[in-house]
Amino acid sequence: MEKLPLELLQQVLQYLPRSDLPSVRLLTRTLAAAAEPLLFHTIPLWIELQSVKALTGISEHPRLSRYVKEIVFSPLRFIEHEDRSLYQAEVRNALEYESVSLSSHMLYLEHYLSSQKLHLEQHMAAYDSFRAGQSYLAANSSDVKFLSHAFGKLPHFKHLVVDYFSEIAVTRLYKIFGGPVFKPYCVEYSPVQPYFVECSGEYGLPVLLKALASSGVGISTFRIGPSGAPDSTWSDPDNRFRSPRPFPVLAAEETISHALYKTFRRPNKNAYSETLRVLRVLEVSETRFKELDQDIIDWIIDGIGTIVSWASHIESIAVPQFGVYGFDDSETPLMSNLFQTGHLKKLKKLKLESFNTTLSYLTLFFRRYGEQLEEIDFEGVNISDAEWSTALYHLRAIEFPNLVTFDVDLVDVYDYVTGVTDIIPIEDYSGPHSYRIMPSTQENDDRWTSKPRDL
Repeated sequence: MEKLPLELLQQVLQYLPRSDLPSVRLLTRTLAAAAEPLLFHTIPLWIELQSVKALTGISEHPRLSRYVKEIVFSPLRFIEHEDRSLYQAEVRNALEYESVSLSSHMLYLEHYLSSQKLHLEQHMAAYDSFRAGQSYLAANSSDVKFLSHAFGKLPHFKHLVVDYFSEIAVTRLYKIFGGPVFKPYCVEYSPVQPYFVECSGEYGLPVLLKALASSGVGISTFRIGPSGAPDSTWSDPDNRFRSPRPFPVLAAEETISHALYKTFRRPNKNAYSETLRVLRVLEVSETRFKELDQDIIDWIIDGIGTIVSWASHIESIAVPQFGVYGFDDSETPLMSNLFQTGHLKKLKKLKLESFNTTLSYLTLFFRRYGEQLEEIDFEGVNISDAEWSTALYHLRAIEFPNLVTFDVDLVDVYDYVTGVTDIIPIEDYSGPHSYRIMPSTQENDDRWTSKPRDL
């Protein structure tokens, strides 16, 4: 195999689980040269002493530092309980409860949990150690300084993922503290349910952006949401858990909304703007919450809108639906709140899901950006004061010289909007956002003309 060209070796190694790459790297120098660019392309990070040290070590390495192109950041933050004795009592109760539950519906986890379970004294020692490490990083903004130094030594680092649902931190704590700390979903409703890891983006996200700003690194791709991790082996190298999200996380909706809003709307927000000024791609993954109200939606969109307003060279924007588990209908944000600036001179790709807008704003938006847009994908975008057939008719008067695709709820409206055909591809029959696809056949030509019924 070593006689194969390096590029071909890398293609072969791409099919291996990420957990196997460290072992492959140690076999021969040739395999190391092939495995290292794959292994160090994406680095998981959270604000914890060992994680920060690992990133610093990679950044100081003259060869490995050049492989890093993407960082997946978990804003999870270890909760420091004010009353240590109360915390210790909760852990003791969790240990006692688990010893009972292992004999019933958790038998399939018995071997793993029993091997991971630590004595109470060991658990408390780990807890004190983590508290000390976290306090050390927080003191005098040491976390910002360490991260800034490391980021500045990664010459090809341009892609950032902020994964609020990541297991980067959770599984490490699970391994150190033992099974009783985190309850898998199968015992989510147990009477003893202590959460010891909090998704505290209100602290982590500003630290991350301050470090980026201080390092002078400009981010070209910024992704927000649970889809960032390229491989589950970060958190589960032995593949013991089959569930993609085996650990619960506190208050995800508050974490995302408050962190985005407070980070990007606070007075010192301009300190972060330089980091995102060169942004080219902004993607937000579909996110579901336990609860969702208009305030949370507004905070999220306002924070994302601020990012968009900084990124005058942005080329691609994708913002999905924010929904509630078990419900299809949720509060929907205004499209105008997302675009707080009129200077997106390079916007080419736009994908929006479940937004509200008006006919006047929609036509104004496309008059402003129609000449540069290449791909448009709207799903669940509701026009409050018109039917989509009316909107499409108005859009025919706008020039789209570079447009390649234009979809509205999976309906291809490109030919109609660009004037290739006069047959309206959708029929409104029960108000806005309710229509069916019309077959493009000769028998419908007389019925479906270029002029909507309500004009």
